Amino acid sequence: MAQAQEQILINRPVEQVWGFHSDPTNIPRISVNTTRYEPKGPMALGCRIIGATKVIGKTVEWEADVVEYAPQRGYRLRSVVAPLQWELAYSYRPIQGKTMVIAEQTAFGLSGFFGRISEKFIVMRYRRDLSKNLANLKQMVEDLPAPGGQ
Repeated sequence: MAQAQEQILINRPVEQVWGFHSDPTNIPRISVNTTRYEPKGPMALGCRIIGATKVIGKTVEWEADVVEYAPQRGYRLRSVVAPLQWELAYSYRPIQGKTMVIAEQTAFGLSGFFGRISEKFIVMRYRRDLSKNLANLKQMVEDLPAPGGQ
């Protein structure tokens, strides 16, 4: 099992961050390696998402279910059809008008998918991608007008 976690503080309230990040049409813009992200229904607990992600030069197609969903608090996806089993979770914490976003990626059975590549290398890549995704999210949300014109 490999696990990576990153976080970022966004200078916007949780309602605005959640509103942007929970909109599925924004995910391919935010995620550096997601090439397809199609929910089969409204984003909610139990929703199935069909997607594709570039992983170390390979395009990996997958299906995942939303297994946790709490508006403005967080959500968790779990792969159900994929060559590599994984979970991806985001949590949102309000901090004095700003939002701390925490991203956590967990993958299981790495040796079968990546062969001889070390788990340490994979975790480093996951952390890098999570960090880039969070930086993209921060930039995109902070480029939006502040609520109330502030």
